[in-house]
Formats: sequence, structure tokens, C-alpha cells
Amino acid sequence: MESHLTPPIQSTSDNIQKLKLDYKDKFVIRLPDGLRARIAEVAKRYHRSMNSEIIQILEKHLITPDENRPLDDQLITLISKLTDEQKRAVLTLFKSS
Repeated sequence: MESHLTPPIQSTSDNIQKLKLDYKDKFVIRLPDGLRARIAEVAKRYHRSMNSEIIQILEKHLITPDENRPLDDQLITLISKLTDEQKRAVLTLFKSS
């Protein structure tokens, strides 16, 4: 005769310990008025939790900082890579606009 044993139920504290292993750092921040609502709105639009949305935003910024730099800085970087002839051509275009 076989014995049908049910697996032991894990306690809530076991589950909490597993969750803690998933997140190495926990960081509490103060948000300016209205920012929490904006994050919640964007997270809802993309069907993510607020935590996931914040991580997504931070990773995007840290992985691709050029996209998030002010446009002036990006233009200066691009223009600095041009030859003198190309710079004169760009200036001519701006003057004629």
C-alpha cells in the first residue's frame, strides 16, 4: 500500500527569505510630489509593477546614457568629431536657415 504524503507547506518566513535572496540591495528614496503617480501611470501602461518600471528606467539610463544626455551635449560631441570642412558646411547650413 502506497503512502500519499503531501509535501510540507513552506512557511511565510521561508518565502520571505527566498525573496530576499532575489534582491541584493534595497534602497529607500523620497520622491518629489507627483512623481510616484507618474511612475504608477507609466508602469500601468506597460503592465509592470512600479518597482519593475523604476528598474527599467534606471537600466535604460545607465546602459545608454547618450540617449538621455541633453541635446546640446550630444551636438557638441558630434560636431567635435567633424573635420574642419564639415564644420564649415554645417555652419553654412545654420546661417542659411
